[in-house]
Amino acid sequence: MVLKKLQIDKSITEASRTIVLTAGLIAVLFPLLWLLKTSFIENKETLVNPIYWMPRSFTLDNYLHPLIGRFESIDGQVNINTSPAWPSVSFFVGLVINGLIVSGSVTLLSIVLAILTGYGFSRFRFFGRKSLMVLVLNTQMFPYIAIVVPLYVMYRNLKMLNTYTGLIIAMTGMVLPFSIWMIKSFCDTIDEDLEESALIEGASRIRILCNIVVPVITPGIASVAMFSFLNSWNHLLYVMILNTREELLTVPMGLLREYASSYFYYYATMSAGLLLIIIPIALIYIPFQKYFASGLTAGALKG
Repeated sequence: MVLKKLQIDKSITEASRTIVLTAGLIAVLFPLLWLLKTSFIENKETLVNPIYWMPRSFTLDNYLHPLIGRFESIDGQVNINTSPAWPSVSFFVGLVINGLIVSGSVTLLSIVLAILTGYGFSRFRFFGRKSLMVLVLNTQMFPYIAIVVPLYVMYRNLKMLNTYTGLIIAMTGMVLPFSIWMIKSFCDTIDEDLEESALIEGASRIRILCNIVVPVITPGIASVAMFSFLNSWNHLLYVMILNTREELLTVPMGLLREYASSYFYYYATMSAGLLLIIIPIALIYIPFQKYFASGLTAGALKG
């Protein structure tokens, strides 16, 4: 009887675990599957009520329109949309180029600043060091919307609105505090005796940082790079507040402005555009996910 009861309890536990995992998997996959389904139907089908759970139409135009710039409105009129900043390509491709410029610059700048600052916090002891570290981390406690007004006023006075530089600096400030703490945590794991030996041999701090520290903290640098790129690539608020020019729109704001209006939403075309930008990011993330995961874990354990 005892053995049988244990087997029943084990079966119930396994069944409960399966149900919970299945429910979680459905919750995660359903939006992606719905996005995929929507991207292959006509725009007018997305507005029917009640909705069609299974597609009633099929078209590849939703993918061709963003890539080649040929856009068909709801009344059947065909328009050719080119990028205002890059006239030789479509509006969507122009958004991707702008996003790569901003996100790539933010990523490089964040890596350099995070390495220098994180290493400094890890190796040098100075007055107010702990308070400054806590202050850096506390900047992440404030919601971005709370600093929008002073940030806008400052940018207006500095004449940095509607510029690549303004967007890059704002987004770098957004991702830098967490990046600094991550790099510091990795630097804390390195034995200082190795650096002291290099100092005795006459190596400078910069040489030690470049030749000894940076190769060891490569997983942390990869984590910072992915964190910075993904956050700046997907960020919408700063682009809405600090930019009003179509020439500087990045992907999230560009898709919203191009395929959404007060009268009609091109949900199908927008879904295709979203998939076009999700797939390359996913392909980049998959081979580097082990570095990203190890970076977050090592930083958390050390902190």
